[in-house]
Amino acid sequence: MKKYIHETMTFLASVKLALFLLFTLAVTSIIGTIVPQNEAPGLYVQLYGPNLA
Repeated sequence: MKKYIHETMTFLASVKLALFLLFTLAVTSIIGTIVPQNEAPGLYVQLYGPNLA
C-alpha cells in the first residue's frame, strides 16, 4: 500500500504532469478566446454544426 501511495505522490509531483496541465490550460484558454461569446444559439449551430453547438 505504501508503494502505491508513493507512486501516486511521485506522479502528482512530476514536472511532466505540471507541463501537461499548463499546456492543456493554455490550449483551452486560446479556444475560449476564439469562440464568439454571448451569441444567439442558432449562430453556434450554424458555425459549428448541431453536434458541437
